[in-house]
Amino acid sequence: MWARQDGDGLEEKSLRHTCEQGDRMDGYGWTAYDPRHGGSQVIHDMDNGLDMTTEFLRSSETGHDGYWAARIKGSPSAGSNKAHKSMAIFYIGLERVQTDPSPSLDCKAEQDAVRCNGSTPELGEFHFSVQRPRSTKSDIAVRSVSVPDDELWQAKCEYADV
Repeated sequence: MWARQDGDGLEEKSLRHTCEQGDRMDGYGWTAYDPRHGGSQVIHDMDNGLDMTTEFLRSSETGHDGYWAARIKGSPSAGSNKAHKSMAIFYIGLERVQTDPSPSLDCKAEQDAVRCNGSTPELGEFHFSVQRPRSTKSDIAVRSVSVPDDELWQAKCEYADV
């Protein structure tokens, strides 16, 4: 998800997690895509004054085929206020399946990254990290919310530094 930042929080009406034709986008879509290796997509969000590029790539550095990486870059749109701040929110949901053991996810904020370890019956053990860009002074925060399955449709985004 992404949003315009208003002071220390997000500007709620600017929060997005999809691109739809009625959203006043100045274009969005894949610029390259190969399901075996990855791809790149661009989003030109006029209302938020933000141009974003998201790159997905399969990493073979570790010798494991299942490793994927994503890089999200943003810059102010042409003609927008260069001083406004934006935020990107990475979120993950683990749905409880009627099997044991239940899925688990544990995330810890460190100085330069958030590191997460988890497991599900379908995936087994997994890990990922969200790293702070080296070239910026961006903040990284962790927020965890458990929502009962029958109330999931009511869940709202709550942003808080932890």
